[in-house]
Amino acid sequence: MIEKGLNNFFWGFLFISLDFRICGFDILPDVIGFILFAMAFSQLKEHSQHFSKASTLNIFTIILSIFSIYEVKNNNSGITFGILGPFGILVGLASLILTLYVIYNLFMGMKEMLHNHDKHVLAEEADNRWNQYKELTIATILAFIVVFIPVINILYVLAIFIFGIVFLVKTMKYLSSCKDSFITS
Repeated sequence: MIEKGLNNFFWGFLFISLDFRICGFDILPDVIGFILFAMAFSQLKEHSQHFSKASTLNIFTIILSIFSIYEVKNNNSGITFGILGPFGILVGLASLILTLYVIYNLFMGMKEMLHNHDKHVLAEEADNRWNQYKELTIATILAFIVVFIPVINILYVLAIFIFGIVFLVKTMKYLSSCKDSFITS
């Protein structure tokens, strides 16, 4: 059961991390990732209270992520609020806060579960994954300010893009290593 839960975390993380749009539609929608998280939290909740905590608020992230399946393409040079108008800012902020809470509890639940199964090296790596996710989120938020600084804006966004790819690869390897550690034990 642990392997199935970790596999759902793996695929869920991939869905929420990648954003590919065709004509405004997300072909890897976050909602699928959060549904996979819900399945994983249900499968693993007996191994950590963090999974139970995340499970409760993950329901709201599922609902809020539905709003991001389609985004109107911005053909203007100005700021657009999308199909929700200014209300979209509130939805985005709520989604950001809830996602941070869910991801925090995901990694802390992993840490607790891995410690309980004497997989201490992998357990400590959960802290690194959480800290990097938090740093990437903060850096992405700061991009909305840095975007107005010529030259630096391009370098900053490029750095975030590279850091995001490195983070995703490391996190996917980490989740895969965690799953493999339970298969071989």
